[in-house]
Amino acid sequence: MRIHKKVAVFPLLIITSFVVISTIWKSNQKLNGDTPSSRGSIPEYKIADEVPILTIALLADSHNSNDNLQKALAIAKEKGSNYVIHLGDLSNVGTTAELTFAKDLLDQSGLKYYVIPGDHEYYVSEWNGKPSIDNFSSLFGDAIDWLVLDDGSVKSKFQNESEFLFLHEPLYPLGKNDELLEKVRKSKIKAVIAGDTHFSSKTKDPIRDTLTHINIGSLADERNLQSPRFSILRVYEDGEYNLEEVVL
Repeated sequence: MRIHKKVAVFPLLIITSFVVISTIWKSNQKLNGDTPSSRGSIPEYKIADEVPILTIALLADSHNSNDNLQKALAIAKEKGSNYVIHLGDLSNVGTTAELTFAKDLLDQSGLKYYVIPGDHEYYVSEWNGKPSIDNFSSLFGDAIDWLVLDDGSVKSKFQNESEFLFLHEPLYPLGKNDELLEKVRKSKIKAVIAGDTHFSSKTKDPIRDTLTHINIGSLADERNLQSPRFSILRVYEDGEYNLEEVVL
């Protein structure tokens, strides 16, 4: 069964990912002028008294660490978030029970939210020999591969005029979807924001320097290369944005 292959190579993947991500983190520190005491936070670029036109809480890879998910949602509400976007892997193996628990917390937050399924949302179906997203879809509706922010609205249709692209797996530097990456580079998207790596980072695109690839840190207590965290995206009238990293 496919899942056993994943489990067998998981320790090797963790070690490889740690080496690659550590290298990216060190280069980001030099790029951003961060110090080790900043704990991987992304600097603010707007002055404190400017009022954003949109505030979005970005959550990723909670993996059943539902106490952390609940804390993050409470903080997101305190910070005036208009939306919550969960970038996937709410669960460990995609059971209905796991996903229901996470959905209940999202519902109870009172915040409008969107959820992109991660690869862990597919696992139970893979055990049955049929990769599908049935458990997720029965609770959250049709599964979507990505979301975009277009003129202040969150949509599922990619547009060249969109400002931000949100998805589970990054496109660069650890990405697998070269076709989508090329499409993004030809668009006006300012930032691709993803989860999956369990490590927060920011990397300028090597082809288009007005494009930034941002990874949101994980909310999980286990298998996390950093302490649990999430981020707040603020968008301003002049089109600029900043990202505040919140460490739990």
